[in-house]
Amino acid sequence: MTADPAAPHDGYTVLIGTGSQMSVLPALKSNTPFDAERDFTAISLLGTTPYVLLVNSSVPPKTLPELIALLRANPGKFNYSTSGFGSLPHLAGEMFKQMAKVDMTHVPYPGNSPATTAAVSGVVEVTFDTPISSLPHVQAGTLRALAAATAHPVDALPGVPTIDSVLPGFLAESWLCLYVAAGTPAAIVQRLREVTDQAIQRPQFRKTAQTGGFDVPRLSPEEMVRFLRNDAARWRDVAKSANIVVE
Repeated sequence: MTADPAAPHDGYTVLIGTGSQMSVLPALKSNTPFDAERDFTAISLLGTTPYVLLVNSSVPPKTLPELIALLRANPGKFNYSTSGFGSLPHLAGEMFKQMAKVDMTHVPYPGNSPATTAAVSGVVEVTFDTPISSLPHVQAGTLRALAAATAHPVDALPGVPTIDSVLPGFLAESWLCLYVAAGTPAAIVQRLREVTDQAIQRPQFRKTAQTGGFDVPRLSPEEMVRFLRNDAARWRDVAKSANIVVE
C-alpha cells in the first residue's frame, strides 16, 4: 500500500505501514515524499517480530559473548548476509558491529530467503532473520540461534537470550502499524483505536499473528508514539554512523 499523506481525513482511508517504510526508508533517504510522524497519525501497532542473530552450525561459538570474542580476535574475517543493502537486517548488522565493537563484512542478497540460505550453506557465517523464517533451520541444526534482538525472550526460541542482555539497548524489530492521515478528527482517531484494540484482542487475530511469528503489543497512544520515535531515531543514528545512504 502506498503511503499517501494527502488521503481524505475521514477515517475510511488507512495505511498499514511497516518499520522498513516508516522508519528505515526515511533514515536512508533525504527526499522521501512523506514524514511519518508529521503526515500520519498512528492508530495501533498490529504486530512486532524481532530479528535473530544466527550463525552457521559449524561456527564454534555457542553464545553471543563467545561470538563477540571470536569476531574481535579476527577482524574482517567473518561475513554476514542480509536481504539487501539498506534493509533492516543490514542496519541491524551495522548496529551490532558498532555496539559490539567488531568488524564483519556485509554480503547483501536479493531477498531474505537467499540470505538465510547462504548462512545455512556456510557461504557466510552470520545472518539476521526473523524467528518464523529461521526456526526450521534452527530445528534442523543447520543454524544456531545465539540471541534475539528484542527486549524479551522469544517463545518460539526457548532458551535463546536477548542481544539486549549482552549489549544493552540493542533492538531490531520488524513491525506493522495502522495509520490514518494527520489531521483526521480526534473523535474518529479515538473510535478507530477502540475498534482496532478490540480486533487485535480477538483470539483468532492473536493466533494468526503468533503463527506468523508476531507479538501483538497493547500500547497506549503515548507508548506507541514513543516506540515509533525511538525506532526511527535508532535507524537514523545507525545509518549516519555507518554512512548508509540510498539514492
